[in-house]
Amino acid sequence: MRDILFGHPAGLLGRLGGRIMARQNQPLYAWTLSLLPIQAGDHVLEVGFGTGEAIHLLTKQTQAALIAGVDASPAMLSMAKKRNAALLSGRVQLEQGSAEQLPFADDTFHKAFAINSVQLWSDRKAAIRELYRVLRPDGMLALTLQPHNAKTDQDFKAIGEQLLFDLTQIGFFNTELQIKEHTPTNILCALGRK
Repeated sequence: MRDILFGHPAGLLGRLGGRIMARQNQPLYAWTLSLLPIQAGDHVLEVGFGTGEAIHLLTKQTQAALIAGVDASPAMLSMAKKRNAALLSGRVQLEQGSAEQLPFADDTFHKAFAINSVQLWSDRKAAIRELYRVLRPDGMLALTLQPHNAKTDQDFKAIGEQLLFDLTQIGFFNTELQIKEHTPTNILCALGRK
């Protein structure tokens, strides 16, 4: 049941789960986007866009030339397309697909991010390799996560350090971990440049 609501949203329950996730992730959207210096003309990618809330924020708050997204769930794709319907013929491009096989050409994006979807990827290293592939040289990646399974501060720190290790192993440099205190669970963001 939890998988249908949040892991791989499908049907009516999936749409309900999408609305719940959008509400819970609201603070994460603004914080993550504040960590990415998005410039006029940038091409930006979100992996796991859910209902399309962060993409909608990007269209309102930036002059990015292209705002693209990929999500594995047909239900989320449908909801995000409705949320961003007026923009789909212009700056916004939404696709169904997986993080491990992104439907975009090499060196397409200046910035890329994922918010609370990293834990759902079937192969995190393969997904990070794909993000590296589609980012332009000097492109920037932000992986934001609210790890509810972290029982202690040490668990929380270990999750962040593992993400940084994965980024470095794939080839990202200038990696850093940002932490934001939040209730009920703190938020972390692993940043890196290609």
